[in-house]
Amino acid sequence: MNLLTKTLPQCLKWQDPEFAEIFKHHKLNIVVDVLQKTITQSPNLHELFDLWFGLLTQEELEHALLSPKIWKFLIAQQQSEQFSDALKALIQFEISVLQQAAEPKKFIHHTSPSLQWNLLTNEARNTAGEIYKNPYKHLGFTVDLFSDLVRGEQRDIPWSDSGFTEVQCESAVSKITAALDFIERLSPPCFTIMQSSIHTIAVRFDSSRPRFNCASTNYVNGMVFIINPDLPEVSTETIVDALVHEMTHNLFDIAELYEPCVPTKFHPGTIRSPWTGRLLDPNTYVQACYTWYGLKNFWALAQQRMPSQNTALYLQQAQRGFAQIEHIHAVNLSGFTFDDKIIATLQSLQ
Repeated sequence: MNLLTKTLPQCLKWQDPEFAEIFKHHKLNIVVDVLQKTITQSPNLHELFDLWFGLLTQEELEHALLSPKIWKFLIAQQQSEQFSDALKALIQFEISVLQQAAEPKKFIHHTSPSLQWNLLTNEARNTAGEIYKNPYKHLGFTVDLFSDLVRGEQRDIPWSDSGFTEVQCESAVSKITAALDFIERLSPPCFTIMQSSIHTIAVRFDSSRPRFNCASTNYVNGMVFIINPDLPEVSTETIVDALVHEMTHNLFDIAELYEPCVPTKFHPGTIRSPWTGRLLDPNTYVQACYTWYGLKNFWALAQQRMPSQNTALYLQQAQRGFAQIEHIHAVNLSGFTFDDKIIATLQSLQ
């Protein structure tokens, strides 16, 4: 299977929406395989899952199984001796929230009390049993400022959680909504792939570092972190660039599980990025090449269909490392030896 070296580069041309189903299918297979093995060993879990499945449509079930929260749960708990019990508690909570579906819900806001969240992080319950609803959803994406996946310390996310005001919240949601509209309008194939691979756009505010940034981690595959989007210098295109960038990392992480031919991120070697000048470990460098390739193709399309000063700027930025195959020269200068098929793939990214 050449999901990493053949399929993903083709996907990043943003020409074919069918890649959405390909990557969704592969991620779903990973989740279902882990759950099936656990359920097989526990008759009680089997009955519980049957009850849960009966409360959901096929689309709702698929959405839940692809959620970042269940991915995080499997990564964090799978090797634990208490995995079966923790999974049981997780599904019991899902069922209890679904069975309260007809009850009125309060809209959550930045001063809401401590809550326990469902898998989709769109509904939560407080200690009194009241159900709260996250009001921020657009074109199928949950914009999450509140849940336990976003607030407080988060693994691999090195930005503080400063909290936020209602003004910051509304500004962030407005900009993210505009960015999603931009992507849908410009490239329906890219948008379709994003809809199937990204469930949640998580928003954090770090007042100690008042700069825009973005991030993602395979620990919560299917989630993109947007940092300080309320800042006045952050344009629609800035957030568009961040969303496409981090979506590519999410796709790469799934593809790498099926075709593990790149060194781990803990490898001591370094390669200097021709885009940013930063020294990157070999795994991160390969991911960067894929990411910039996807961005180059996206912004080339934008410059063709919706030209502006910003689209030209982002296109120029993405093209930089591919000029005179600088991304290959950087590998050669580092002295690091990759698998031949990775080198061949990098050479094809033009």
